[in-house]
Parts: sequence; structure tokens; C-alpha cells
Amino acid sequence: MLQSMTRFGDVLKCARSLLFEDGPENFEYSRGGTFFFCKYHGEVFGVTAKHCLRNRQKEQIRLFISDGNGDQHYAPIKTVHIGEDPTDRVVDWADIEFMEIDTELISSFDPENSWILDFDLLMQQDVQLRSEDRLVIRGCPDCLSEIDYDLTKISTGFYATDGRYIGRSHDQNTHILRLSNSSEIADANGLSGSPVFKVLEQHGGIDYWFVGMVLRSTVASQLAHFLDCGIVYSGMLQLTLVG
Repeated sequence: MLQSMTRFGDVLKCARSLLFEDGPENFEYSRGGTFFFCKYHGEVFGVTAKHCLRNRQKEQIRLFISDGNGDQHYAPIKTVHIGEDPTDRVVDWADIEFMEIDTELISSFDPENSWILDFDLLMQQDVQLRSEDRLVIRGCPDCLSEIDYDLTKISTGFYATDGRYIGRSHDQNTHILRLSNSSEIADANGLSGSPVFKVLEQHGGIDYWFVGMVLRSTVASQLAHFLDCGIVYSGMLQLTLVG
């Protein structure tokens, strides 16, 4: 296995709240779920589930850089790349969208930040999922976040929990995990787009693998369906080859 030099706690910070600016003049924002930052071959991307961006324009998307509350500094998007469904149906494995970041327009943005997932490194790992493997997700459920229009303040709550791998879902290239602590949140809305990691404690530390992205989940079922990392990686490869 390839060892990563980045602490797992830093890696989890790649997950951020996906926001939209709905009005050009006043403080008008709304939430759309979770996205995560990653980098590959010198380019930086925000990745999320396609359904989180439904009926939204690129100019409305706000990918805030700071992990703190109330920071209005966001990453400008150069291009949006949308997963394409087959012509005859809508499928889970196409529910993905890549937002290419224009890093040249934000001087304070450092692509070497430890909280940006390093796909150059992670793609070299041999990813295998077995029943009862321990998985971890981190996202931004709506119930933990607030947009205060009176104080013009956006507060984001982050939710991280572990779970166990159950197996493949009915749809191609998707999987199911059982959440350990879903009762800690009132509702799972907003977790779509959250990164999923396989973790293993050994050698006095934590080894981790990026294994996919949450597509949907519910508190009642304690289950989350997630997209296989192979789809995320292949989409990233296509983008960089075309570019």
C-alpha cells in the first residue's frame, strides 16, 4: 500500500458546504449540499453530486475556501464538467459534476494545502472494499448549517461519522454503507457530495483510501449510497486528457 504523508484529520477538511448566490445585489444565498476539493496534474477541482447543482448556473456557485464561518472568500470556477446519463435512462453512476477552479484569480489559494485531496497520490493506491470495512464520511447537512439574512452571516456545521461497508448497490458502480451515528443529526439532507474514505488503524496511525462520494442517505435507514472512486478517477482522467 502507498503511504500518504498527510494526516487523515487534514484530509477530511476537503469537504465543504456547497452554496449558491441567488441575488446580485443583496445577501441572498441558499445551500445545495456538500462538495470536496481535489487536485490532479496541477489542476484543482471541486467535486459534487450532479443533482446538487440542478437548475443552477456556473455563476451562482460559491465554493468557499475558508473552513471557518462567515468567510466570503470563494474559489472562482473556470469550467463545469457534467456527468452524462445514457440516452434511455438516468443512472446513479453519472450523478457527478466537476468544477474546475481558476487558481490564477485567487492569489491566496495554495494548491499545496493539505486539505485538498491529492489524486496524483491517491490514484496510485489499490482500492479494495470488503464487507464490514470501516468507512468515514464528512459532509455539511442542512440541519447543522444556517444562513442568517439579518446578520448577513453564513454558518456551516460539519458532520463526520464512520460506518461499515455493506456491499454493492443495485446500480452499476455504486455501493452502500451503514452509518454508525446517523441519529446525531436530525436529517441527512445536504450530505450528497460528501467524500467517502476507507480507514485502517495500524502502525500507530491511520491509513486511508478515497473510495467514493455520497449520492444520497437517510437518517431513518442509517444507510448511504455512494459512487465508486473508479468513476471519479476516470472522470478526472478524461478531463485532464482533454485539457
